[in-house]
Amino acid sequence: MDAVTKGENTSCAIIIHAATTEALDTIGCADDLVTTGTKLPFFTLATRSIATLVRVPFELLKPYTRYPYGLVIPQSLTEHILEQKLASFGVTLADVTFEDGQVITAKYIIAADGARSTVH
Repeated sequence: MDAVTKGENTSCAIIIHAATTEALDTIGCADDLVTTGTKLPFFTLATRSIATLVRVPFELLKPYTRYPYGLVIPQSLTEHILEQKLASFGVTLADVTFEDGQVITAKYIIAADGARSTVH
């Protein structure tokens, strides 16, 4: 757990995928995120010797989501938008339930730690 009282103002993550944008839309954050971020219409994987290994067009997601794109936005801005939204709900403390049933009240919660997250 990180003991900072505010976000670090640095980015560990830079893209939000459609399913995450949809999840954040359930608390009313999607519009602010989409307005602040940049829509990425496709993802290309390449190497120095091969110009394009694979190109994934996010538009193929159109039948399944309102957000058929990757959303490029620094983690620091995502944190800021989430912090504002939670404050608008009056959230200052949250209860956390652990797998063993223990419950604590916390001022902040780290819910994910990037691509190698072990948080479920």
